[in-house]
Amino acid sequence: MSNFFVKDEVYQERIASCRECVYYFKPTGSGKVCLCFMKVKARIGVMECPQKYWGKTTEVERPDDIPQELIEECLLIWEDVKTGVAKNVTVKKKMI
Repeated sequence: MSNFFVKDEVYQERIASCRECVYYFKPTGSGKVCLCFMKVKARIGVMECPQKYWGKTTEVERPDDIPQELIEECLLIWEDVKTGVAKNVTVKKKMI
């Protein structure tokens, strides 16, 4: 595993900023501007907010395991994104 996850404190600050943002889409936990799943994006050090609420960081840590919230988010969205094509209209709207 590479050294690219931010520390838990940085992640908590980033995700809190996302949840307060007017562009945060609660049903999917994604950003309306960048269209990223924020639980994933906020955990990765080289990522930044397109609205400049938080930026890239060089302070990263090498965890023993992949963070649990990252695993849960990936499992949650996997069925909808694994083929690269939305399964139905509801899923497609959720991804927009």
